[in-house]
Amino acid sequence: MYKAIRLNPLQFLSFFIFIYTIFPFIVLSFYNVPLGDDFWYAESFRTNGFWKTQLKFYYEWSGRYIASATISTLNPISFGYFNLSFVHPLLLISGFAFALNHFIKNVVVFLIF
Repeated sequence: MYKAIRLNPLQFLSFFIFIYTIFPFIVLSFYNVPLGDDFWYAESFRTNGFWKTQLKFYYEWSGRYIASATISTLNPISFGYFNLSFVHPLLLISGFAFALNHFIKNVVVFLIF
């Protein structure tokens, strides 16, 4: 009646990595509480706008330009939504999971051929 799900080794590895490494962080992102740096990035984004904030980070900050752009832009506090603070880490962790999956596929294809 029920068909067994067959996973090839690459699918099994991706599933294993997702369940044991990425999934706990996704669950924990729902318990995210915004702290001082989140409010600082949000206020900088609200007062200066996107481009001026990125220029400020470029000239005054430590070199985390892409991270600063995503933290200030994807931060729901920047738009006044304090109860959606789980979205920012959820998006970053999901992007990391997608990139890790893509990386593992490329490594496996490289090693097989």
